[in-house]
Amino acid sequence: MAQAEAILRQAFNQISTYGFTRRAIAHSIPNSATPLSETAISALFGPGDAAQRTLIRAWLNEGRMHMSTATPSASSKSDAISMEDALLKRLEWNEPVLPHLKDVRITSSATFLLRNFYMKSLLKSNLLLCYRLLR
Repeated sequence: MAQAEAILRQAFNQISTYGFTRRAIAHSIPNSATPLSETAISALFGPGDAAQRTLIRAWLNEGRMHMSTATPSASSKSDAISMEDALLKRLEWNEPVLPHLKDVRITSSATFLLRNFYMKSLLKSNLLLCYRLLR
């Protein structure tokens, strides 16, 4: 399974191009002229939408890990990481794939989470823009 996890991590780099799809997984092998075959993807991640769901779950899990790298904001009065700092770090993780989050169609709580993060990311971007304009 370590090989499958490595392929999924490499697929993260392809999501901005191919979305949360089997094609992102297929094109995840660096320096390879040929993408992974459908047979290989099915063998590693399951047939049909199973591979897509696996990629989405891996993205969500990696996003949670990314949250743990949050640091206290400059305006923080303590060295403790606030909930806002952690959530901003999580939203930052989604920024490269924002256009694709709205297209995720699976029947699980991941759909709600991804769409919710998509909307929060848009809100954060708009708020940051307003803040910068008002400064």
